[in-house]
Amino acid sequence: MRVLREVAARGSISAAAQALGFSASAVSQQIATLEREVGIALVERGPSSIRLTEVGRTLARETEHMLAWLAGLEAEVRALAGLETGRLSLGAFATAGATIMSAAIATYSERYPGVELSFLEGDPEDCLPRLRSQDLDLVLTYEYDFVPLTGDEDLRRVPLLRDPIRLVIPENHPIAGEEVVSLADLRGESWIAEPRTDCRHFTSKVCAQAGLDVDVRYLSSDYRLSLALVAAGVAVALIPELALVAIPAGVAIRPIEGMSLVRRVDATHRADGERVPAVARMIETLRECASVYDGCVA
Repeated sequence: MRVLREVAARGSISAAAQALGFSASAVSQQIATLEREVGIALVERGPSSIRLTEVGRTLARETEHMLAWLAGLEAEVRALAGLETGRLSLGAFATAGATIMSAAIATYSERYPGVELSFLEGDPEDCLPRLRSQDLDLVLTYEYDFVPLTGDEDLRRVPLLRDPIRLVIPENHPIAGEEVVSLADLRGESWIAEPRTDCRHFTSKVCAQAGLDVDVRYLSSDYRLSLALVAAGVAVALIPELALVAIPAGVAIRPIEGMSLVRRVDATHRADGERVPAVARMIETLRECASVYDGCVA
């Protein structure tokens, strides 16, 4: 169709061939091939010139629109590949959103100002369905020790951080003066856990490992509330370090004797995600931002 356009514009096979850098024979063959595909004559040849039939003129006219559209599409693809423009929808649970993701959004926006970012705060159970339905492009998820996630062949997880779990107890607790605390010394205590099943099971299984029958009296997904309850002296809790940013008075944070508990934080995307430049660059940025925390995997 490019050849047909040149023939229409220049009025002869030889002139079209010269403009395209083809031989006259090659131009004639291209026109003949197009005529076979269309099933009707596109040109009428004279002794020293050539002119298009009505169908040929229609095709040549539409070719101008088609090539202009292709040129625009090519420019758009190049811009997306170069991250000059585009959109990227992100999701993360609260503690990762307030730390790793917020820093990554700031860094990414500075590097690629043409990419429009959006963000949804939500736990994995909220974000993963949106990731599968393509409402989100990349989300931060977590996996606790003793509570493995179910595999999903349509999704890929990229490790970002091993977030240590700490024991949080009242500052006036009898064992608060010890550098490392044994869970066995917390027999009979009331516990705080998140309402989510996986998080609550984590607390139960950790205590069971230490021979404790855990008594979960308080359920909260807000770590500020959990820390306030600990400061009030009514309960103890297992809390990830990412959530221990602002510690109220009256709270002591201790490692657990004989246990190295972690919450693994991953960047999760659809199986083809890393082939999308915007997603690949965001993963790199998230790795950078996660590296400032102890225990970084990347």
